[in-house]
Amino acid sequence: MADDKKVISATAIPDEDDYRIEPVTTRGELWGFWLYNSAMSAVGQMGRLIVFPLILQVLTRANGTFDGHPNIKCTEESTAILNKEGIISGDVIDPAKLPACIIKVAGTEISNIGYINYILGFAVLIQAILFVGLASFADYGPYRKKLLVGLGIGGAVSCMAMPIAHTPELYWLASMLVILITVLQAVSYIFLDGYLPLLARNDPMVINHPESRFGGSKDPNYNGPVQTYDERAASIQTYSNVASFATGFGAIFIGAATLFVTNSNVLFMEFLITACGVYWLALGIFSWARLQSRPGPPIPSGQNYLVFSIKEIGITLSKFRELPNTFKYILAFFFYGDGMSTLAQISILFSSDKLGMQGAETLFVALMFPVTSLIGNVVLLKVQSKFHVSSKSMVIFCVYVAMIIPLYAALGFFNLPFGLVKKWEAYAAIGWYGFAYGAVTTFGKVMFTELIPKGSESRFFGLAALADRGSSWIGSILVGAVSAATKDIRYGMVSILVLFVIGLPILYLVDVEKGIVDARAYAIKHNGVTFDEPTELKKVETA
Repeated sequence: MADDKKVISATAIPDEDDYRIEPVTTRGELWGFWLYNSAMSAVGQMGRLIVFPLILQVLTRANGTFDGHPNIKCTEESTAILNKEGIISGDVIDPAKLPACIIKVAGTEISNIGYINYILGFAVLIQAILFVGLASFADYGPYRKKLLVGLGIGGAVSCMAMPIAHTPELYWLASMLVILITVLQAVSYIFLDGYLPLLARNDPMVINHPESRFGGSKDPNYNGPVQTYDERAASIQTYSNVASFATGFGAIFIGAATLFVTNSNVLFMEFLITACGVYWLALGIFSWARLQSRPGPPIPSGQNYLVFSIKEIGITLSKFRELPNTFKYILAFFFYGDGMSTLAQISILFSSDKLGMQGAETLFVALMFPVTSLIGNVVLLKVQSKFHVSSKSMVIFCVYVAMIIPLYAALGFFNLPFGLVKKWEAYAAIGWYGFAYGAVTTFGKVMFTELIPKGSESRFFGLAALADRGSSWIGSILVGAVSAATKDIRYGMVSILVLFVIGLPILYLVDVEKGIVDARAYAIKHNGVTFDEPTELKKVETA
């Protein structure tokens, strides 16, 4: 009977559609992974941080009227009318003294700033829905790569379409394109991140490590360097972050220079987004050709595709007791991740409100961030590699580094000559924060991949992304409430410590080694994965 069966070993070269064997990671595939992060980062950094809010602001203002003055458009040309009616005096307009700009949406009046916030908030809501609705598909069949390619093409084409909505009357179309672009980019990251554990565990450096715990027969002729999964995954993710931060720096610089030269002309801003779309598609084609399909098992027959992923996420959540350390990490990330992102947002506002930094100074701070993030990521990777420090320890270290900033800001309450009271301290603080931020994204992601069951990569990255979006409002509300109650943004800055103080103890409770064992048992029980002890996949026999 054995002669009638086909034996598939871990050293066999698998068919592209054979999910039972994971192919060895190639150098070309790593380049595809790294450069696709760069492809999406241009529109992510330039659009999200600078251009999208400005496009919507300019278009809605040109389409709106001042509150209480329905016949006066919210444009610079209205200065003479405002003077004539006594709304303002002098030739210089103080934006703080202008009435709110009102637009009509479906017959309802709303301020243009409120409208923009609703649009950006709605985009986050759609992201959360799609995280749940699509994530699980990537763990089945050929959908990991197909979804990555499809969403990428949709995002790039949406970017290229942006100049169509260049007139005030089409502000609604610009809004829809902003939602579409930000949603498609955010969801794409789930499927790209899902490649990280697959690439790392199938890398020859990991397979041929004497203590490798992953499948794949060792090559007796291999004489290259070896790394643990932890170290190799951190290295792969660091190179991806380097590509992202370098692209972000270039995109922010080009975007800021264009805004300065064109005086924030809408059409020029929209052509910037078009250029980002071309970059996304061109680099995407290069990357997609190099990323292997790495398919999963077929979707069980009889499934309703509209609710399949939601059902899978629900089943996964119902089994949280089997993966306590995985879900402890997600909970810790819910808090410390929000603390990290809120700290970045509040730093710009703090620098402007308390230190009087404006214009070029704020731009310089924005440009410093990706540079220091890149440096921190590379330097701390070297530290981990040299001293063989675990990813968990690196994450904890980075969180402590970030916590120093609000603690330092608290010194400003004591009338000292330091404590974020001078502009040079703001530059030092953003450099310090960037140093920690770049590294914590790498080591946090690597730590999480160790706790994910094999065969459930995209599903769990979807849950992590959901936690990230779900917590994004907590820090903002906390800082806003404390700042409003005290009438001092310094108190708001210090209040961020609460998020770190909650998240850090939970992070300490994560037992990575136990989590790895649990994830392995979960993969065997629920995902049909089989292993030989201690490192090799069992041979799979098929009729």
